[in-house]
Amino acid sequence: MLSQGLPSHATEFNGIYPAHEQSAFTLPHTHLFNLLPTPWTTEPQNVQHLGNTQDIPAEPMGPPINKRKRKAPTLRADAWEPYKDRIIELHIAQNLPLPKVKDIIQKEFGFTAELRQYRTRISQWGLDKKVKTDEMEAIARKRQRRKLVETNKGELIFVVRENMVEPNKIDRWMKRNGIAESTLYVPSPLTSTPSAVDCWTISERGSPVPSPTPSVRTPTFAVRGLPSTS
Repeated sequence: MLSQGLPSHATEFNGIYPAHEQSAFTLPHTHLFNLLPTPWTTEPQNVQHLGNTQDIPAEPMGPPINKRKRKAPTLRADAWEPYKDRIIELHIAQNLPLPKVKDIIQKEFGFTAELRQYRTRISQWGLDKKVKTDEMEAIARKRQRRKLVETNKGELIFVVRENMVEPNKIDRWMKRNGIAESTLYVPSPLTSTPSAVDCWTISERGSPVPSPTPSVRTPTFAVRGLPSTS
């Protein structure tokens, strides 16, 4: 038989090689397996097993979505009433800033409100310390007239919503708006004095007294930040 020229174990590959090749097969058996096609037993590199795609979280498409800040609950006027006197005492009498007042009220009463809600409520109570543009224009106009025209009269005190407007605050506003100290200030358009603005003359003793000027009103309420007239 043709298989007699091959090693005994070479007959196991009978059927793989043609008969005429088997008859010429003389290579050592140690190289026999190098000539055989290698079965595909190893996995190709750089191949990832996806497995169960349900376990892979889907990546969001596009830019990240910013979550909107939760809107603060609406607080009615009656919700503020139990704390009104304390808020006025802290913010007006003690002159504490609203962020500090907010923290104190929350610690003392457990009452929670946003800072912007405090500002709105203070304004609705008529106790807003912030002087509006038209109010400051009227103050600057009156003060410049008293300094440059009514020179025989005393200095004016200005009060807005029961709070004295400090002279240095008026100076800063005039400087910021390019209003010279040496010229009369006539805002355009010229409007009437806002109802929230009150002013009167300081006497030689430093106490406020009624002014004969018709445009200057004498306040009928206690002004915070002024010395007592008694």
